[in-house]
Amino acid sequence: MSHKRTETGAGAVAARMEMPGLLRGPADTAGFARDAEAFLTSRFEREGEVFAARILQWPVVFAASHEAVGEALHPERELSSAQGYKSFAGLGLFGPAVLFQDGEQHALTKAQLRESQFAHPERLEASGTAAKLHQEVRKQVLDLRSRCDAAGSKGLEIGVYEWAKTLCADLLHLVFLAQHIKTDADDAANFQALHRTLWRGTVSSGINFNVDLGVFGLKKKSAFREAKDARAELARLFADADDAHADTNPPTCPFRREISAKQDRVDHYIMFTSSMVGKAVGSVVSSFVMLLAENPLLREELASSLQGSETRQNDTEAAGDENDLLARCLLEVERLYPPVIGCCRTTTAATVIGKRQLAAGTKVWCSFLTANRDPKVYKNPTHFDPERWKASSSDPAHLSFGAGAHQCLGRPLARQILRAICGELVRSFTAWEVCGSREYRWLPVARPVSGVISNRDPRDNEDPSLQSPVFYGLEFEEVFIQTPTPGVELHAWIIFAPAQGPPKSLPTVLFLHGNAGNIGHRLPFAEDVVLYGNCNIMLVDYRGFGRSTGAPSEEGLIEDGMSALSYLRECPDVDPENIFLMGRSLGGAVSIALASKLATRAGLDLGFRGLILENTFLSVPTLVRDHIRDTLSLDRGLMQELCTGAVNTVVWLDWNSASRIKALPEELDVLLISGVLDEIVPSSHMTKLYALAGPNVVKTLLRIPGGDHNFSWARPGYFRGLKAFLHEKGKSSVPSSDTLGSQPLSVEK
Repeated sequence: MSHKRTETGAGAVAARMEMPGLLRGPADTAGFARDAEAFLTSRFEREGEVFAARILQWPVVFAASHEAVGEALHPERELSSAQGYKSFAGLGLFGPAVLFQDGEQHALTKAQLRESQFAHPERLEASGTAAKLHQEVRKQVLDLRSRCDAAGSKGLEIGVYEWAKTLCADLLHLVFLAQHIKTDADDAANFQALHRTLWRGTVSSGINFNVDLGVFGLKKKSAFREAKDARAELARLFADADDAHADTNPPTCPFRREISAKQDRVDHYIMFTSSMVGKAVGSVVSSFVMLLAENPLLREELASSLQGSETRQNDTEAAGDENDLLARCLLEVERLYPPVIGCCRTTTAATVIGKRQLAAGTKVWCSFLTANRDPKVYKNPTHFDPERWKASSSDPAHLSFGAGAHQCLGRPLARQILRAICGELVRSFTAWEVCGSREYRWLPVARPVSGVISNRDPRDNEDPSLQSPVFYGLEFEEVFIQTPTPGVELHAWIIFAPAQGPPKSLPTVLFLHGNAGNIGHRLPFAEDVVLYGNCNIMLVDYRGFGRSTGAPSEEGLIEDGMSALSYLRECPDVDPENIFLMGRSLGGAVSIALASKLATRAGLDLGFRGLILENTFLSVPTLVRDHIRDTLSLDRGLMQELCTGAVNTVVWLDWNSASRIKALPEELDVLLISGVLDEIVPSSHMTKLYALAGPNVVKTLLRIPGGDHNFSWARPGYFRGLKAFLHEKGKSSVPSSDTLGSQPLSVEK
């Protein structure tokens, strides 16, 4: 390829760009389609900031440097306002939408859209759109988290790209038409399928045929014709939805304020909710997850920065707020892996870009991918570094959303959606890892090849990142408790009941949890306890669990319970004479051990008013033997002969609650809660513990029909029994309307 030199302007000289011949088409097209990153990067390094190639049958000039792309998108350049894809017949299916308009029509439409709330961050806030988006995202992410929790320690592989793409489609319909894809209309399930069909038609050959020879059993439509039919059906559905919200004040469908013609609104609904928008959001979210999975320390820092504060819904640019780590991370993801790696324009007159003279009618591809990695502009351009977006940075804005007059009008809305999804993912998932290949596909959007992460719900001490009571709207105090063991500090939350007078007037439960997870996993339970039990609750992690330091042991966990109880008794918002000790599963064993140890201190107050035991075991060896016997269906005598030695060899922890519960002090009030369908600890263990408790202990056995090991609290009767015990046995100034003897509670005394 040769360059002819041409005079341009006041003595400036630019080389005229010569276009490659038709024979270059197959090789350039294949290289670009196969690996756009390698194609663009290698040509940029070899031929400079502006180079020419032939894509399909069309000659295309690629603006590859940050400066060249900036020039191409400058409003004074003689480039079309419309995307330069009109040669693709299929894109006409979108109708006269803003992306494909030019001249006065484009200016008029853009002016109208600039008046909509979606082009103004502050209007998104004021209209409540941002809050609506965050509420829906939080619900969807919690649903995803529930699926992961159900998968247990194996984790759940999640196709992040597809999941985020689908969620975005739901959000867009919610915002633009006040409609949930999955729930609100009989036709709604078709929306995404119709959009996919429309998208496939836009990149088709444009051949329109519909062969229907039913008599011969032959029916065939071209992709373009299927897309036309899908477009017509989408237009009908959007028109019906637009009519349905015609009388709302203010209008529920936002474009009613700015665009009076119904058909114009329908065209914009189709464009703004197209598959391409969901693909772009899925691209950024999957890249965000991949990069954070590869940077665990940064992910922990981000999780910490999001703890203790509500979701921030303002569209703050990191350059204006250096404390907004989430904004900086998103900016860096978009720079390094722009969702759409470029855009195409067409010159309307002869112009110069990157010191190259371009003739009128030249297609110009603005390469965001290479511009955002230009080594003349960004230090260590291929390195993921959110700190480059701090206020002190001199790095210019990236070009992933265009620039100047050509900047994407939907950027504020996209920013809200991305902040909501990515922020909630970080809050809700304590660990994730990328499964499969880390290679990228670049077309139509950038995304990891596998697009899959696995969330492995971490065991107790594998990850310090936790949920927080703030996300449940709970009033709480976060505390760190020193233990007698040097270097061992316990992390805890004291969560207070909704205001019904001073917290000190209510009972307070010290809750000791089971072997799996950490206090973050107990927040849904704690939320219901303070609401339905009308009490305060302290959640504490044992040493080596969650954010508590140290290594767990039987004696160490008993010491942790003692330290937590001592701290709680000194808390100014807690009545030290109205504390109840409660343990579930392993926590029940810790509670029994702690209570029996305190009972040996002659003449000293126990430090708590009552004891609550839930789904706990006689001892660890007994529990293991019972599981072996039930699994193998062995005769009891044979099981004893075969398994006793093996169990005693394997199980090094004892937790002999059957022995310790006999040492509980006289007159101690004890509530034993047993899930009848407990799949981990047979309910017979709770029945035997009830029988073994001393004859002078004031004991009650509450059976929960349908209750399993971890979620008996979600079954009817649980909170009636718990609340009755707390307020009958405690010093509550708020009398309980329930009693332990009332029906239909299944109780034994």
